Amino acid sequence: GLNVDGEYLELDVPLDGADGRPTLEALCDGQPHHLVATYDVESGLQQIYLDGQRIGQLQRPAGKSVVTGDMAPLYLGASGGSAEFFAGVLDEIAIYGAALSEENIQRHWSKIKAHASYFDKGE
Repeated sequence: GLNVDGEYLELDVPLDGADGRPTLEALCDGQPHHLVATYDVESGLQQIYLDGQRIGQLQRPAGKSVVTGDMAPLYLGASGGSAEFFAGVLDEIAIYGAALSEENIQRHWSKIKAHASYFDKGE
């Protein structure tokens, strides 16, 4: 979820196997997966990618900034003491100051599969 210009919206992705989305069973296969959540302020497009493929998107008005700072803490893997906990291992978390392009996300996934670093200059 993101607070964009004072409006909090969550981009939910059903784990139902439809329209290219994974199932819960597919995510629990014991293999590492590459998950990317991105928001492009210029286009207003909020997206979620799994293993280099877009599995969800939400169109918001263009030009609206993400609200950050003292309004709410950032949680990775848990939602502020609620029951929405991530069951698994989070490794190599990176936060960028701009939205990654689809090409960069796919390149990252290709490099991960090849056991190579995806922190190339300019990415």
